[in-house]
Order: sequence, then structure tokens, then C-alpha cells
Amino acid sequence: MLLFKASGQTYPGIIAHRRHAFHAKPQTFHRNELVLLSKNRTDCVGLEKQVQYVGKLVHIRKPVSADEFELYWPGARGAERWNYVAELYCIQRLNVPFNLNEVRDLDWKHFKTVQGFAVFREPDATPLMRFLTATNPDIVLDLMNADPTVGRPT
Repeated sequence: MLLFKASGQTYPGIIAHRRHAFHAKPQTFHRNELVLLSKNRTDCVGLEKQVQYVGKLVHIRKPVSADEFELYWPGARGAERWNYVAELYCIQRLNVPFNLNEVRDLDWKHFKTVQGFAVFREPDATPLMRFLTATNPDIVLDLMNADPTVGRPT
């Protein structure tokens, strides 16, 4: 399970284009892996929650052209900041968005300063899945049954 964090400026583009960009590449990731799409806490407005969407990973690729960065994240100077693009499918808005500190038994402080992405490992993945299943059961079922060939990014 992965956490992708983004600024408030790029977050809408990530959802709309089913892509997220980073400077470095995660060392471990798997096709069809569950991804939490989080907004930086400082960019949340009022009581807005950080994790509003989830999706699944198609792949992470390089090289990426400056034109592609500009297409998906206009004005973000992507070619100066990022080297890799993750492509996603089955992005779903959570019925119950949340902040990581709301998940019981999750070491949320470890993820507080994440820039770009992080990998959830045991013992954090289990309480997180338990929380998602309890708060967003329909979304979890949809993700479990998602077909990676349907709605694949172009």
C-alpha cells in the first residue's frame, strides 16, 4: 500500500488525470497496489481531510517530457521538480475522507513529513485497511474487484 502526497495546487490534476509525479521512485511497489491520495495538511482548508481519494497503481515510469508535465500540471514547473510519473486507475472519492492521525494503531507521525510518496509497511498497513474497511466498505470492495484493463490511463 502506498501514500502519494501532493500540494493543493497539483492535487486536482492528480485526480483528473490519474497521474502523480515525483522526484525519486519508490524502491518497492507493485502493479495494482492500493494508493491513498493525500493532500498536504497545510493545503487543507478548514476541516478538510487530507486523504480524500484512493486508487490503484498501473505503473511508475520514466522518462517524462516537460510537455507532459505541463499538460497535466500547468504552471507547476514539473520538468524542474519531477522525474517519474505514476499512472493510476480506479480512482474513487472516499465517502468518509480522513487524516492519518485518525487511524488507530497507525504510526501517523512517521508519515507527517512525507514528500511525494511513502510505502505503508506492517504494522501500519493492517490498521489502515481495517480503518478503510470500517469507514468506506463499498469503496474497498470496488477496489478489490477493479479490473486494471478498464479505464486505464492513456
